[in-house]
Amino acid sequence: MVAPVSNSKIRDWGIENYARLIALLLEQSPSYVVLVGSKAQRDQLEAIVERNGRDRRVINIAGSCDWSEIPAIVRKADLVISNNSGVAHLAAACGVPVLTIYSGSHQPQEWGPRGNNVRAVMAMVPCSPCGHDRLERCINAHMCMKQIAPESIADHAIGMLWGAPITSTVPPALPPLATSPLHDDKGW
Repeated sequence: MVAPVSNSKIRDWGIENYARLIALLLEQSPSYVVLVGSKAQRDQLEAIVERNGRDRRVINIAGSCDWSEIPAIVRKADLVISNNSGVAHLAAACGVPVLTIYSGSHQPQEWGPRGNNVRAVMAMVPCSPCGHDRLERCINAHMCMKQIAPESIADHAIGMLWGAPITSTVPPALPPLATSPLHDDKGW
């Protein structure tokens, strides 16, 4: 399950990145991808379906159910991939594996979902945490999200789904990604 849109653009990784991520997951696995979002987000998510050639394994259910029905859908997922959003927190509360993509606006150690199988990915940028709630306030062109490559997120997702080793494909010129299991034996 993929929830690519949050309630704040500064938290969003971007439709193009999610479209590429889904293409990679379709290439590397027999997975089906269910896109979730609100009715207002349906057209944005439909663009992901289009960019993936209307592959029958990409299913857009945005706006076709209401929030009260989402827990039952989430519980059926093998993995939920999301920005810092309510869907990530809901999935973690349901005990579903969660891979969250964090901008520099908020730290996952403080604001992230909790659970035994939750992983957060974010780029190491000097302006983080900025605490901004609107993208227009970002003075660094959303660099915190631009440095996260779809290939790296695909590696994390495949690793979480099938226990494969994670090998990052982030270009060496970029700072390394920080990942943190948000609920580990260290208690953070």
